Amino acid sequence: MLRENKTIDQWGSWAVSIISTCVLVTILTAIGQGQAPSSGTSKVSSNSAFEHDLSAARQGDTLAQLRVGKAYYFGTNDANGKGNHSEAFKWFELASRGGCKEGAAWLGNSYLNGDGVREDKARGAALIRSAADADDPVGLRFLALMYQDGNGIRRDYSQAFALLSKAVLLNDPNSYDRLGNLYRNGFGTQKDPRKAVKLYAEGARLGDPWAQLQLGEMYYTGAPEADVPKDQAMALRLYEEAASQGNKLAAFYAGKMYAAGTGAKQDYQKAVEYYLEAARRRFPAAQLSMGEAAEHGLGTAVNLFDAYAWYSLAADNGNTKANERLETLSATFTATEKSEAEARFRELKQNIEQD
Repeated sequence: MLRENKTIDQWGSWAVSIISTCVLVTILTAIGQGQAPSSGTSKVSSNSAFEHDLSAARQGDTLAQLRVGKAYYFGTNDANGKGNHSEAFKWFELASRGGCKEGAAWLGNSYLNGDGVREDKARGAALIRSAADADDPVGLRFLALMYQDGNGIRRDYSQAFALLSKAVLLNDPNSYDRLGNLYRNGFGTQKDPRKAVKLYAEGARLGDPWAQLQLGEMYYTGAPEADVPKDQAMALRLYEEAASQGNKLAAFYAGKMYAAGTGAKQDYQKAVEYYLEAARRRFPAAQLSMGEAAEHGLGTAVNLFDAYAWYSLAADNGNTKANERLETLSATFTATEKSEAEARFRELKQNIEQD
């Protein structure tokens, strides 16, 4: 069967180039389009903690209702509601009705983006603004992101800057990196890379995975304008911290660094562990990397059916390189082998969708 003849050194160089490209894309995405709302505590909660919150929420505890809603929104409990935005909406609505301002902010976010409910930007904006007017930090952050992205409101970086500055003063962990992005690019304020780094560092210290990711990117390449030295070991540590909280981009970058032996000793098995974490979270580039690992036996046994399944999944999610790899790999299969590979793909897709 045809194989891509890639030496270990060539593979490492390829991985480094991919990281550099993806770092640039991620920075532009985070700055230009904002970021998905963060729970602030996105590590997986224990089932017992969730069940305790669920019991209290059913008895009318508004803070418990908020926590249950976020658990369903992010899928951070092991056994229940993985990414169930419809169920999250119900609990945010109850928390909001009970007077919880953060609950109102999350309910507004659901309406604004059509998460678990029919999209209603006017209603979403009103709920978020009501929370912001009450100085709820999450409401302030969500309203700032609306102004930053022009989502349901006219884009206004100055308003975004003012709102995020207030949220940071109220010590919202997930606002530091957003405010840092504005300082880094001079949006709504004077450009100040050093101030941006301080904000990323504080957000990282408080456990925000996006701040950890942003700071890691700066250490990966070095940022002389912000007095950040190139320190790839530090970058890897920050990526791993962010990955431990479910950040799929950070997991993918950590995997690429281990594959390339950048910032740590080359370790393909470790790389595959991180690829798999990101791939399960529906990150196409990581799904492509899983296919390549399975095809070439890097960190895992050679399994061309697994490679086909991962390439197919990545292609379904829009990765063009996966289409190329599928075409090459398919040409080596007999009809029986192709049928078996398709069965493996269906099984993998079903498992991913259930995660």
